[in-house]
Amino acid sequence: MILENCNTYLINEASMVRLYQHTVERNIGIISASRGRYTKSENLDRSRKLESDIRAAGFGFYRLEGHYIEGYKTDKAKDVKERCYLVIGEKMADNGNLKGVLKKLGSKYNQDSILYKPYNDKKAYLIGTQA
Repeated sequence: MILENCNTYLINEASMVRLYQHTVERNIGIISASRGRYTKSENLDRSRKLESDIRAAGFGFYRLEGHYIEGYKTDKAKDVKERCYLVIGEKMADNGNLKGVLKKLGSKYNQDSILYKPYNDKKAYLIGTQA
């Protein structure tokens, strides 16, 4: 179980084992609803809505702290710290369900990309969500 305490995330040993098993046995992805142009309060509200959308799509998640370079390779590039989610797919193949949901939600929350890793692949893929 991940415990949130003063912006510090504590993970016990059993949770680490379970998290590792998820990365091997399931499709997983990482997504955020945050954008640098929004206030901290607005990003928190967007994150709560994303949590609801993830649950409504039938998936579970772990809440994480992530970093992303918004505007990569532009003169406005900046490192943004944000709340993100490790979304857990169904065991083994899910016929692209998780990948499709992540792409749809990435677009909905105006994200540049999502990260997706199929259960049967050692590589994760950064997938653009903006046309």
